[in-house]
Amino acid sequence: MPTLVHPLPDDASGLDGAGGLGSGLFPHAPLLASDLIIGSDGVDETLIAPEAKHAAKHIMFDSTYTLGTYANVTVGASFLVGLPVWPLHPRVLATSVCHTLGRCDSATQRVGSSCKGGGGYCYTSAAHTLECGHVISTTSYHDGAAAIDASAHRRSCPPGTPNTDGGATGRLITATRMPIAGCMLTSDASYEPSADVHVPAMCAVPTPYKPGCLVAGAVNYDPNARQSAECRYETIGCMDAASLGYNPLATVHDAAACHEGRPGCTLAAGAANYNASANVLHGCIPLVDGCMDSAAANYDVRATVQMESVCLPRVVGCMNPRALTFLPSATVNDHTLCMYGRALPPSASPPPSTDAPTETVHIVRSSVKLLGETAALQSDLDPMVLAFNDEAGSDYAPSDATVTATADGGATDDTPAPNRRLRARRLAPTEHTLTMEKVVGSAAEAASLAASINAADVTVEGFQAALSARGVSSATVLSAPTTSAITEQRAVRSPPPAPPAGGNGGSDGMPLGAIIGLAAFGGIFVCASAFLVVRHRRGMSKLRIVAA
Repeated sequence: MPTLVHPLPDDASGLDGAGGLGSGLFPHAPLLASDLIIGSDGVDETLIAPEAKHAAKHIMFDSTYTLGTYANVTVGASFLVGLPVWPLHPRVLATSVCHTLGRCDSATQRVGSSCKGGGGYCYTSAAHTLECGHVISTTSYHDGAAAIDASAHRRSCPPGTPNTDGGATGRLITATRMPIAGCMLTSDASYEPSADVHVPAMCAVPTPYKPGCLVAGAVNYDPNARQSAECRYETIGCMDAASLGYNPLATVHDAAACHEGRPGCTLAAGAANYNASANVLHGCIPLVDGCMDSAAANYDVRATVQMESVCLPRVVGCMNPRALTFLPSATVNDHTLCMYGRALPPSASPPPSTDAPTETVHIVRSSVKLLGETAALQSDLDPMVLAFNDEAGSDYAPSDATVTATADGGATDDTPAPNRRLRARRLAPTEHTLTMEKVVGSAAEAASLAASINAADVTVEGFQAALSARGVSSATVLSAPTTSAITEQRAVRSPPPAPPAGGNGGSDGMPLGAIIGLAAFGGIFVCASAFLVVRHRRGMSKLRIVAA
């Protein structure tokens, strides 16, 4: 059956047989083209029993097969349907001599079917009849080409052979044909003597042979070429390589297509240096809105235009709102002007006097913000310290830690509880600071220990999980812990005075209590009015009414 040789689409490479090409190779394919039988692959259907018709090798509308690959291009063949309808240039028309063998059975046979006992193949004549025959000789379209005997290799007569009257058996008819593609290297195992066009992919060893333009109408047509290469056609354009409109493919010069290049910014919007006369994009400066006053606090060195931005005066000061020296009007921060107060941990002892002796201590201090009720947090102080040690790898002792409220506890509910005379004070959860301090021997040791704890990078989520693992549910972590090394002066504390000998309660300072019951009935004592507690403190007896 006649075929067309061409590069295969990327999605069809290697898809031999029926189907697979669809509209990629055949954009005008009919509906259900993959099911449309257009020919036979050399089978004589008249010799196949009716029950074995499935054994016939049908060629479908979109059948294809791969020939080979050369220069990363896969070449394949598809099958010609009907007669060629496109005009061929006289310079590429070759001829073949067809030996007619009579007509094919159009009821059972198709184009490409073996016919007359294998003597030929069915083909479509110029009269659109299905005839049987084979080529006995062929002549290439190249100048001076001699006829080549093709009887040894049976080939179907060209489609459109002018056999209009059913040609008697044995009649020889000369027919024009399309060029035959094949390997033209005589030394190659796949050499095709009848080939007019060399296709490297069809050689056993793909090798080029006389590449050039094979189209007679092209400006670079090469009559001696045998392998298809790039063809160029008459193209009008600017042939001045120094001009803006230069067309390297132009073959006819058109001065009107040449333009002088004027470099400049061609962006009318978004550029600060738009040039309406420029026709070559070059050197655009984008519009960047910002303060362009170099003396302003918010001067932007990248700004090219000031449209929406407002320049702020330079006011140097502390911009940290937590600092004691916070300056609301400052626009330039100077951290050296920020001064901070340090809350003292709760202590029953009064502040040391200014004239008391002091000592230098080196401290590692870790602190973290928590949310909770004071009593509950103080009750969970020990497991909270252990949870921090779990996360930070520190070794704080519970005695190193304090919990202090750092914000207002919220509203107080003074509503009397039912059936009680005493009022209950209920506090909402508030912000607290958990502070852990450890005194070490030197400033270097304090800095090293602080760096080690900070390196643990304890996060809010990590500390919260550690608290949960230690069974602490009273605290919500508000911030990541911070640790610092501090050197400060502290007053040297004197040992507490020894309690005086004698006195109520004895020298061990244990409290004495006396409870007076004012009524008794049936052996049951009932407190009717009040109770008194007498405490002994530093040799003095005090009487205080606790409740009434």
